[in-house]
Amino acid sequence: MKNISTFTDESTVGLTTAWDFVGTPNDDSGNENIWDIDSEINDGYPYLVNAFSFDSTAPSILLESPVNGSEDADGNIIFQYNVGDDSPISNCSLIIDSGVNQTNFSIIKDTTQNFILEGLTVGQHNWSVNCIDSFSNEGTSVENIITIPVAEENVGANINPSGGGGGTQTYYPSELNLQEGYMKQLYTNWKIQFKLGGETHLLKLDFLNKINKTATIILSSDPQMKTLSLGEMWKVNLNGDDYYNLLVRLENITSFKANVFIQEINETIIENKPMTDNKTMTDNKTINENKIIEEVQKTETLVEENNKILILRIIAIVLILLSVAFLIVMKHLNKKKRSFKIDRLGLN
Repeated sequence: MKNISTFTDESTVGLTTAWDFVGTPNDDSGNENIWDIDSEINDGYPYLVNAFSFDSTAPSILLESPVNGSEDADGNIIFQYNVGDDSPISNCSLIIDSGVNQTNFSIIKDTTQNFILEGLTVGQHNWSVNCIDSFSNEGTSVENIITIPVAEENVGANINPSGGGGGTQTYYPSELNLQEGYMKQLYTNWKIQFKLGGETHLLKLDFLNKINKTATIILSSDPQMKTLSLGEMWKVNLNGDDYYNLLVRLENITSFKANVFIQEINETIIENKPMTDNKTMTDNKTINENKIIEEVQKTETLVEENNKILILRIIAIVLILLSVAFLIVMKHLNKKKRSFKIDRLGLN
């Protein structure tokens, strides 16, 4: 706080913090009369702070961008926030990993404000914003997470948070992360290792199709694989009981990375009745088809037997006709023979 002896236009030029007058004609006891300048109050002219009531409420801060859990490829980030308060805001500071990174003394309330940070290092970082109003009330925002992944050309490098070699990046969310929902951008062969129900499991991005916007995920220890489209959910049973205990969702695909979301769930596995009904219909259809085939085969057999009988009857009839014809011919020949003998006897 600044003390000035008299009030003149010159003596208030450039003042950005609250002040108190000393000496005549505006002397007071201690800090009873505190003056300040704010463009939004008293048309920008100096005003008596306690004439606008005393403020004991801390500023309210909303983090706007980047959203919690985001990743930034190059580490050059614009942090955006919005602060509200009944009193003027003296300053706001960007907090990175619990330390003040930079401070802004020109704050416009209820409007998006920016901090520009370049060259944030590879890894996961916490960020938040602190603001102080003209009554020295300090407000603190929630703490969000921003991750700077390994550059694309270094994807094949030996990178592992534990310091060991592995050839790919592996993330290790906590059990709380898994319960609340955990999202990471993964290159091909990058992994998320997590514990669920006391057992360690590994999720791996096996294949990424940028054209069709699909990603193939492999889950182990008991290997399961599925190709997901954008927005598609995969409910997985990892321990063989009657419950789904993991949800996997493909959020987005950008460049060479897939944004994969996982969360612990506990949902009863319900049998798909329509599928069961379809199976029954299929079985019934198969049974009916078999019966039809049997009937056709029986009919064909019966027709074949009837044809044989008909052929035998025709053969019998033909034989009978031939026999009758033979008898008629023989009878006619015998008759002619007798007639010939009679004629010869008559001549004699």
